[in-house]
Amino acid sequence: MKFRLLVLFVFSFLFQSCDPIHFITFENKSNQIIKVLILKKHNSDFNPLNRFSSNDSVYFSIKPNDNHVLYFGTGNWSDVKINELSEAIDKVKIENDFTEKTYKSHKAIKHLLTVNRNGIIFENEIKIVLDEV
Repeated sequence: MKFRLLVLFVFSFLFQSCDPIHFITFENKSNQIIKVLILKKHNSDFNPLNRFSSNDSVYFSIKPNDNHVLYFGTGNWSDVKINELSEAIDKVKIENDFTEKTYKSHKAIKHLLTVNRNGIIFENEIKIVLDEV
C-alpha cells in the first residue's frame, strides 16, 4: 500500500506541466520617458496581442529606469511562437522626445524578438533594453 502511494506521488510530479510563463519585458535604462506603440495587423483573426488591447494597437509609456511587461501565458519563445507573434504585428514604434525607431517589416520585427530572447532552459523571456532609441 505504501509503495502504491509513493508511486502515485512520484508520478503526479513527473507528469505535471512545467511550462513557465513567457513574457516580453521592455526595460527603459535611459533618463527619459520612452513610448512604445505596437500596431496589430488587421487581417489576423488570431492575434496574441488582443489580450492587451481590443483596438488596433497596444500603447504604453515607460518611465526612466523602469520597465513594462507583457505576459503571454504559459509556454516559451520558440521560433514558431516568435514567428506567430511577428506575423501578427504590423509595426513597432519606439520613441522618446528626441528620436524615434520603427520596425516595419516582418523580418525586422522577428529579428528584434529573436535576438532579445533570454532564458537558460525554456527561453521564456524576450527582454528589449531601451537605453537609447
